[in-house]
Amino acid sequence: MQLLSEIKDLQDLKDTWAEVDGVFHVEYRFYYPYKLFYNSNGRASSKAFDLTNTEKLLQDAIFRTLDIDDKYVFCMKSSKHPAEMSRIDVVLKLETHDKAG
Repeated sequence: MQLLSEIKDLQDLKDTWAEVDGVFHVEYRFYYPYKLFYNSNGRASSKAFDLTNTEKLLQDAIFRTLDIDDKYVFCMKSSKHPAEMSRIDVVLKLETHDKAG
């Protein structure tokens, strides 16, 4: 049921975007297991992937699903975090832009 709710939320976001002629602010939070995030010296590991390689694929998939060109992403932020399990949190915010300048 959660997946259906998420799909409905995306459809609602798309419908609202079409009505307000807005732009998107996107935040990606990448979580990696401690053993991948840190190496044996306790420093950042090379196994915690390069964010830029993943951001574009993820963004393309999200906006393809919305059937919206990702040129409407005006702000993007990404961060890496150590965690118990791997996961990616995505926050999409729809902002209206000032047409007057």
